[in-house]
Amino acid sequence: MLRRLTNLFGNRGAHNAPPPLLGTLYAVADIHGHAAKLQILLQRIAADAVAQPGPITLVCLGDYLNRGPASAQVLQTLRHQLPAAWQTVFLRGNHEQKLLEFLAHPHQHSEWLGWGGTETCLSYGVKPYGATGLRPAAAVAAELQLALEESGDLAWLQATRLHYQAAPYTFVHAGVRPGLALAEQLPEDLLYIREDWLNRPHGLPGVVVFGHTIFPQPLQTPDRLGLDTGAYQNGPLTAARLTATQPPTFLQTT
Repeated sequence: MLRRLTNLFGNRGAHNAPPPLLGTLYAVADIHGHAAKLQILLQRIAADAVAQPGPITLVCLGDYLNRGPASAQVLQTLRHQLPAAWQTVFLRGNHEQKLLEFLAHPHQHSEWLGWGGTETCLSYGVKPYGATGLRPAAAVAAELQLALEESGDLAWLQATRLHYQAAPYTFVHAGVRPGLALAEQLPEDLLYIREDWLNRPHGLPGVVVFGHTIFPQPLQTPDRLGLDTGAYQNGPLTAARLTATQPPTFLQTT
């Protein structure tokens, strides 16, 4: 499934020069079911954006679900409670990818429940456990799929992207395979890569902005910007304010 996604997402605009970043862009990573932190951060972004010139774009880097207590509320906030004037881009994280695989093949991908998927189920009113322990994966998946369809969240999740570019920035969930052009990247790497790229020059033009790997404070180097500060581990939820001409500025919850 991941390799097939290359044709759907990975090559979108791959052979054209990326458009420049216009106005102000805010990037947020790895919310992981923490709707209260998301609400606070969005309020801070909105207050900050008032003073910024040009259009406002919000890019979310994936991992909206799992581990925290309010995954359903996170998606409802992102789908329905953002300012209408903002442009929005929603990337897919490995937790969303694994959810979609669990829905399609519950028995083969039941490990998603152990990734914090049980908390996601509960946020949609689906009980993964019965009187004798974990219920059959197929039954849990069927009930969760129905809840996601009824809420409209499933179609939204299926429409998430694997990457986005606004020069001089490239946005992905996890990172990129060093030495490969964006058009050559495998979805597996965009969603899951970690150690293989963190300490090596990636070779893409500009700065890669990513989540997935937790840092105590945002990671900032000349060629990358890491924004996962461990919101699900009692760390802050972080946003970066980005423009084409100014260095990044960070906004955080406590």
